[in-house]
Amino acid sequence: MKKYAEDVSKEVVYSVPWQALRVQLLARNSPKGGFDTLEGVRDNIQKLKNYVGNMSDINKVYRSLNLLNAARMGYASKDEIGTPKDKALVKFRDDLDKKYEELKEKDKTFTVDTPEQISKDLKKVPIDLLIEVERDLKARKRESDPDEDHPILDSFLNLVEEEVARAEKKSSSILSELRHLISSLESR
Repeated sequence: MKKYAEDVSKEVVYSVPWQALRVQLLARNSPKGGFDTLEGVRDNIQKLKNYVGNMSDINKVYRSLNLLNAARMGYASKDEIGTPKDKALVKFRDDLDKKYEELKEKDKTFTVDTPEQISKDLKKVPIDLLIEVERDLKARKRESDPDEDHPILDSFLNLVEEEVARAEKKSSSILSELRHLISSLESR
Protein backbone atom coordinates (compact mmCIF):
# COMPACT_ATOMS: atom_id res chain seq x y z
CA MET A 1 0.00 0.00 0.00
CA LYS A 2 1.10 3.50 -0.74
CA LYS A 3 0.27 6.37 1.59
CA TYR A 4 -0.73 9.78 0.29
CA ALA A 5 -1.27 13.04 2.13
CA GLU A 6 -3.17 14.60 -0.78
CA ASP A 7 -6.67 13.72 -1.91
CA VAL A 8 -6.54 10.48 -3.85
CA SER A 9 -10.22 9.70 -3.45
CA LYS A 10 -10.56 8.38 -7.00
CA GLU A 11 -7.89 5.77 -6.34
CA VAL A 12 -9.16 4.89 -2.87
CA VAL A 13 -12.39 3.35 -4.21
CA TYR A 14 -10.45 0.79 -6.26
CA SER A 15 -9.83 -1.60 -3.41
CA VAL A 16 -10.77 -5.23 -4.06
CA PRO A 17 -12.51 -5.88 -0.72
CA TRP A 18 -14.45 -2.62 -1.13
CA GLN A 19 -15.53 -3.33 -4.71
CA ALA A 20 -16.63 -6.83 -3.70
CA LEU A 21 -18.74 -5.40 -0.86
CA ARG A 22 -20.08 -2.53 -2.98
CA VAL A 23 -21.50 -4.78 -5.70
CA GLN A 24 -23.14 -6.99 -3.07
CA LEU A 25 -25.05 -3.93 -1.81
CA LEU A 26 -26.60 -3.21 -5.21
CA ALA A 27 -30.29 -4.04 -5.66
CA ARG A 28 -29.66 -6.74 -8.28
CA ASN A 29 -27.35 -8.60 -5.88
CA SER A 30 -29.15 -8.01 -2.60
CA PRO A 31 -32.02 -10.26 -1.51
CA LYS A 32 -33.43 -7.33 0.46
CA GLY A 33 -33.40 -4.90 -2.46
CA GLY A 34 -30.20 -2.95 -1.91
CA PHE A 35 -30.83 0.79 -1.81
CA ASP A 36 -34.19 0.36 -3.57
CA THR A 37 -36.14 -0.70 -0.47
CA LEU A 38 -36.26 0.45 3.14
CA GLU A 39 -35.38 -3.07 4.31
CA GLY A 40 -32.46 -3.12 1.85
CA VAL A 41 -31.21 0.28 3.01
CA ARG A 42 -31.28 -0.86 6.63
CA ASP A 43 -29.44 -4.06 5.71
CA ASN A 44 -26.85 -2.14 3.67
CA ILE A 45 -26.31 0.37 6.49
CA GLN A 46 -25.61 -2.50 8.88
CA LYS A 47 -23.13 -4.01 6.41
CA LEU A 48 -21.45 -0.62 5.99
CA LYS A 49 -21.30 -0.14 9.77
CA ASN A 50 -19.55 -3.51 10.01
CA TYR A 51 -17.18 -2.42 7.23
CA VAL A 52 -16.22 0.95 8.77
CA GLY A 53 -16.02 -0.45 12.30
CA ASN A 54 -15.04 2.32 14.70
CA MET A 55 -14.73 4.79 11.80
CA SER A 56 -11.01 5.37 12.30
CA ASP A 57 -9.97 4.44 8.73
CA ILE A 58 -10.39 7.45 6.44
CA ASN A 59 -10.36 5.17 3.38
CA LYS A 60 -13.30 3.07 4.58
CA VAL A 61 -15.24 6.10 5.77
CA TYR A 62 -14.68 7.86 2.44
CA ARG A 63 -15.68 4.81 0.36
CA SER A 64 -18.87 4.33 2.36
CA LEU A 65 -19.73 8.03 2.24
CA ASN A 66 -19.12 8.09 -1.50
CA LEU A 67 -21.49 5.14 -2.01
CA LEU A 68 -24.23 6.70 0.12
CA ASN A 69 -23.88 10.00 -1.77
CA ALA A 70 -24.30 8.08 -5.04
CA ALA A 71 -27.40 6.34 -3.67
CA ARG A 72 -28.86 9.75 -2.74
CA MET A 73 -28.17 11.06 -6.24
CA GLY A 74 -30.16 8.09 -7.49
CA TYR A 75 -32.98 8.98 -5.13
CA ALA A 76 -32.92 12.57 -6.37
CA SER A 77 -33.21 11.42 -9.98
CA LYS A 78 -36.31 9.38 -9.02
CA ASP A 79 -37.84 12.11 -6.82
CA GLU A 80 -37.34 9.92 -3.72
CA ILE A 81 -35.61 12.47 -1.46
CA GLY A 82 -37.43 12.54 1.89
CA THR A 83 -38.82 9.01 1.60
CA PRO A 84 -38.37 6.64 4.57
CA LYS A 85 -35.45 4.86 2.85
CA ASP A 86 -33.80 8.23 2.12
CA LYS A 87 -34.23 9.36 5.73
CA ALA A 88 -32.68 6.12 6.99
CA LEU A 89 -29.75 6.56 4.62
CA VAL A 90 -29.25 10.25 5.43
CA LYS A 91 -28.83 9.66 9.15
CA PHE A 92 -25.91 7.27 8.64
CA ARG A 93 -24.55 9.34 5.75
CA ASP A 94 -24.44 12.42 7.99
CA ASP A 95 -22.62 10.46 10.71
CA LEU A 96 -20.07 9.34 8.13
CA ASP A 97 -19.70 12.85 6.72
CA LYS A 98 -19.01 14.29 10.18
CA LYS A 99 -16.45 11.58 10.90
CA TYR A 100 -14.82 12.05 7.49
CA GLU A 101 -14.37 15.78 8.14
CA GLU A 102 -12.82 14.99 11.53
CA LEU A 103 -10.45 12.47 10.00
CA LYS A 104 -9.42 14.91 7.27
CA GLU A 105 -8.56 17.53 9.90
CA LYS A 106 -6.67 15.08 12.08
CA ASP A 107 -4.90 12.91 9.50
CA LYS A 108 -5.18 13.48 5.77
CA THR A 109 -3.41 10.23 4.92
CA PHE A 110 -5.11 7.98 2.39
CA THR A 111 -3.75 4.60 1.41
CA VAL A 112 -4.00 3.21 -2.09
CA ASP A 113 -3.44 -0.43 -2.98
CA THR A 114 -0.57 -1.18 -5.32
CA PRO A 115 -1.22 -3.29 -8.44
CA GLU A 116 0.56 -6.16 -6.68
CA GLN A 117 -1.79 -5.90 -3.68
CA ILE A 118 -4.81 -5.67 -5.96
CA SER A 119 -3.74 -8.81 -7.84
CA LYS A 120 -3.18 -10.65 -4.56
CA ASP A 121 -6.60 -9.58 -3.23
CA LEU A 122 -8.37 -10.54 -6.46
CA LYS A 123 -7.29 -14.16 -5.99
CA LYS A 124 -9.25 -14.24 -2.69
CA VAL A 125 -12.59 -13.23 -4.26
CA PRO A 126 -15.01 -15.94 -5.45
CA ILE A 127 -15.26 -16.01 -9.24
CA ASP A 128 -18.98 -15.20 -9.35
CA LEU A 129 -18.44 -12.07 -7.27
CA LEU A 130 -15.40 -11.12 -9.33
CA ILE A 131 -17.46 -11.41 -12.51
CA GLU A 132 -20.08 -9.13 -10.94
CA VAL A 133 -17.41 -6.54 -10.06
CA GLU A 134 -16.13 -6.70 -13.64
CA ARG A 135 -19.64 -6.36 -15.08
CA ASP A 136 -20.49 -3.41 -12.84
CA LEU A 137 -17.27 -1.51 -13.51
CA LYS A 138 -17.64 -2.00 -17.27
CA ALA A 139 -21.21 -0.68 -17.08
CA ARG A 140 -20.10 2.35 -15.06
CA LYS A 141 -17.40 3.07 -17.62
CA ARG A 142 -19.91 2.83 -20.52
CA GLU A 143 -22.27 5.22 -18.72
CA SER A 144 -19.57 7.86 -18.26
CA ASP A 145 -18.52 10.58 -20.66
CA PRO A 146 -16.92 8.81 -23.67
CA ASP A 147 -14.38 11.63 -24.07
CA GLU A 148 -13.21 11.31 -20.48
CA ASP A 149 -10.16 9.20 -19.71
CA HIS A 150 -10.35 6.75 -16.80
CA PRO A 151 -6.76 5.60 -16.22
CA ILE A 152 -7.35 4.47 -12.64
CA LEU A 153 -10.53 2.57 -13.49
CA ASP A 154 -8.88 1.13 -16.61
CA SER A 155 -5.89 -0.12 -14.65
CA PHE A 156 -8.08 -1.71 -11.96
CA LEU A 157 -10.44 -3.19 -14.54
CA ASN A 158 -7.53 -4.71 -16.48
CA LEU A 159 -6.38 -6.51 -13.33
CA VAL A 160 -9.94 -7.73 -12.66
CA GLU A 161 -10.30 -8.97 -16.26
CA GLU A 162 -6.98 -10.81 -16.05
CA GLU A 163 -8.03 -12.55 -12.84
CA VAL A 164 -11.46 -13.47 -14.23
CA ALA A 165 -9.81 -14.96 -17.34
CA ARG A 166 -7.31 -16.89 -15.18
CA ALA A 167 -10.05 -18.21 -12.88
CA GLU A 168 -12.30 -19.19 -15.80
CA LYS A 169 -9.42 -21.02 -17.49
CA LYS A 170 -8.69 -22.87 -14.24
CA SER A 171 -12.39 -23.75 -13.82
CA SER A 172 -12.56 -24.99 -17.40
CA SER A 173 -9.48 -27.14 -16.88
CA ILE A 174 -10.93 -28.65 -13.69
CA LEU A 175 -14.23 -29.34 -15.44
CA SER A 176 -12.40 -31.06 -18.29
CA GLU A 177 -10.49 -33.22 -15.81
CA LEU A 178 -13.73 -34.16 -14.04
CA ARG A 179 -15.37 -35.14 -17.34
CA HIS A 180 -12.37 -37.29 -18.18
CA LEU A 181 -12.45 -38.93 -14.75
CA ILE A 182 -16.21 -39.63 -15.01
CA SER A 183 -15.76 -41.05 -18.48
CA SER A 184 -12.98 -43.37 -17.34
CA LEU A 185 -15.06 -44.51 -14.35
CA GLU A 186 -18.07 -45.20 -16.57
CA SER A 187 -16.01 -47.32 -18.93
CA ARG A 188 -15.00 -49.72 -16.14
